[in-house]
Amino acid sequence: MATSTSASAIRKARQHVYVFVPQSPYPTAPSSQKTNVMPRLNSLALKENTPLRPFNGGAPRLVDETPVLKRKVPEDELSLTKAANPKKQKLGEDLAAHAAQHRVNAPANVCPEFPNGFIYCHQCSKKRDVANSVHCTWVKAVKGVEKLCNVKICDRCLKKHYGQDPDQIKAVDNSGVYTFKCPRCLDMCSCWRCRKLKGLSSAGKPSANKPEQTLTALSPAKSTKSMVEVLITMMSQVTEVEPSAINMSTKAKVGAKTKQQTLRQMLPQSLPKLKWTKVPTILDLHDAKSRLQIREFILRFASVMEPSIPRAQLAELDDLGCGPDDDEMAPWVSEACVRSVILGLLGILVTLEGDIQKHIRSAVRDIRATGNNLNKIWPILAKLQDVNDDNTQLSFPDPLPLPTSVVIYNTRMTRSNGGPTVSIGHTAQMVPVLEALIEATLSTPIVREELDNGFKEAKEVIRGVQRAIREENERWDAERKSFEVSKETSEEALKIRSKRDIHKFRIRDLENALRLVIPGFAPRFAPLGTDKAGRVYWIPSPGVVERKTALDFIASATVGKKGKARIVDDTVPTKWSWFVAVWGRKIPVAGNEAGDERWWAFTDPVEIRKVANWIRIDARIDPDGDADANKPLALLVKGLYEYAQLLDWRLKEDKYGSVA
Repeated sequence: MATSTSASAIRKARQHVYVFVPQSPYPTAPSSQKTNVMPRLNSLALKENTPLRPFNGGAPRLVDETPVLKRKVPEDELSLTKAANPKKQKLGEDLAAHAAQHRVNAPANVCPEFPNGFIYCHQCSKKRDVANSVHCTWVKAVKGVEKLCNVKICDRCLKKHYGQDPDQIKAVDNSGVYTFKCPRCLDMCSCWRCRKLKGLSSAGKPSANKPEQTLTALSPAKSTKSMVEVLITMMSQVTEVEPSAINMSTKAKVGAKTKQQTLRQMLPQSLPKLKWTKVPTILDLHDAKSRLQIREFILRFASVMEPSIPRAQLAELDDLGCGPDDDEMAPWVSEACVRSVILGLLGILVTLEGDIQKHIRSAVRDIRATGNNLNKIWPILAKLQDVNDDNTQLSFPDPLPLPTSVVIYNTRMTRSNGGPTVSIGHTAQMVPVLEALIEATLSTPIVREELDNGFKEAKEVIRGVQRAIREENERWDAERKSFEVSKETSEEALKIRSKRDIHKFRIRDLENALRLVIPGFAPRFAPLGTDKAGRVYWIPSPGVVERKTALDFIASATVGKKGKARIVDDTVPTKWSWFVAVWGRKIPVAGNEAGDERWWAFTDPVEIRKVANWIRIDARIDPDGDADANKPLALLVKGLYEYAQLLDWRLKEDKYGSVA
């Protein structure tokens, strides 16, 4: 019995004894290079007498690995081989290289509400059943790696927005596969995300009878249109995007270049027709430039002038001189305004060192004692020309000659006055005198100190607007989250839309109000630019009333409801600061001559955009290219677009409605 037991044990042991044969150190054929890894066994989990499982890593291969000799196939056999293996049917010119097949499998997110699983529609972003959706099967290269597109569109959006039949697309064969290229891969997706990446606005709701687009409209496999027709079709989807004013939002708005913007440069563009409006004035470029420089300087440094100039007289400077063409000299401001400007400039010059300071103080006392008669004021100023001072000497020209159309009647007081015999019957005669006084004030410490303080005040105002915008964004985020929690109904949707519009209007008002205030801190004033034909474009800064209104609005938004200021805007858009002034010849149309140089006005924001577009097309400036961004003509076009948007906002009656 013992002998039989030992014999059976030896027989079992022989059955469980294996020999591990290592791999050959010599190189083998590629077909036979298969690495066999010894299976890892947990020795702690095995019992002492547990037999090991057989490992066939060293088992002999049954496949004959003898290299097969190739031979040339005869032509008769080659024809039979080709007939036995026909070519597969192509999916299309573009689909053949990138299309895949989608097999309908049961997803893992099965729930009672969606027994087939659910997906999120790319178009409407809503949760839809898998059975009521179509998956894109387009394979594209992402950073050198081919990946399958993950866009899924529900049947409703596919039929409503693109006019496609989901049942026809999902007409699968017995293996349960289909092929489909989504609108995003065709570069014609109309969802808000894809349009935002292209810098376009939302497409809105499509008509019930007419879909937005069909997937076959631009499909290369089925389209029969010519290249020009396809370009025009794609160009019709691109809309002009207004340039933003001063973007103070905390989130950066990044726009991507699109194919439509590139194709826009490939098509010939016609120059728009411009509406030229004559400015009723006889001023030439030199005279208007002098009056503009006086206006901008007085508005910039009126806060440091003593005595201060009344606001009503500052508003008179907005009218550079409009009147009949038969006038010998264009009208200007009142005598009281000229007197206040002279006193304000002398109040700055009184800070000069030397003997000239005493004579300036005496002149200020004498001018204050007189009325608004310029024939009395000019002799007092003329005495300052004779003051000899080693440090400073005031030099200014005499007033312009009296127009022949103006008649001055000499009185006993004017005849008894000594000094200069120049008669002043028109305020425009004092323009060169005021220019010289302004030139003398530029070297005073008050002006230099005001320029330094202007930079600091501008930074404070900008920080205040940025803080107000940030607080408004935070307030809207909190309010929007409360709306998301509540149940969405038709009334609730209208309420949310109204709240969102108020939020956008408030951000817009803050940005545009800042643009009205910033010119009050500028160190100098210059024209906007000059086009290829030599026409000079001028945009005067906003008036003093508009600046004060904008500052009050910014203050009310910065300090909160307790510090809310009373906003009154009584400006009327009839002054030079309410239009783009252009000096030059009119653009000839249909063979007509351009005419003489004169002043032209563009008062409508739509016409101002046409002017900017005309300059861009005529100069062949790429609106989306970075190479032309710093060129003078590109800066001129950008400035006109920005001013058109600002003027469009200024013309609104309720432009400060968001403060309520």
